[in-house]
Amino acid sequence: MEEEPELQVISVKITKPLLRAIKEYMKLDAHVTISDFVRDAIRDKIKTDAPWLYEKILSSKAEKSS
Repeated sequence: MEEEPELQVISVKITKPLLRAIKEYMKLDAHVTISDFVRDAIRDKIKTDAPWLYEKILSSKAEKSS
């Protein structure tokens, strides 16, 4: 049985135009909630800017679930 990761809450303030853009984008994409959108955006940012870090995180996650 795979253990659920411990979730942490973060808070961020954004402008109204950015929120409108996110909501419009969500209509085009498969994100159900803004939280889903933000998690994917963070993952994509790390994959793009620091792929070695992303791989390290995935590797340690895979080792823990083994």
